[in-house]
Amino acid sequence: MKGKTGSLTALPIIETQAGDVSAFVPTNVISITDGQIFLETNLFNAGIRPAVNPGISVSRVGGAATDQDHEKTVRWYPYRSGHSIVNWQRSLSLHPTLTMQHVSSLTTVRK
Repeated sequence: MKGKTGSLTALPIIETQAGDVSAFVPTNVISITDGQIFLETNLFNAGIRPAVNPGISVSRVGGAATDQDHEKTVRWYPYRSGHSIVNWQRSLSLHPTLTMQHVSSLTTVRK
């Protein structure tokens, strides 16, 4: 349609194999969309709803579309990732332990 402008809205839903977003189809869909929401089974099984992984979910619309709760969750996500890898309560000093407790409370709010 010559001279016409517009946009297309689509919501592609991709199932990954073992959470691998680097496979051919997921990377191609990611490259043509304005962001993605990545859901994880282990978060769902832990009772976190919605089971969104904020570390890999992105939006290209920018900060104007995010609220303070989302920004706090994303900022603390690296600590949450460390929480699942290391048994931190046995070996960390007081400050990191308090930080991890704060992260756990943010996750609890999402449940």
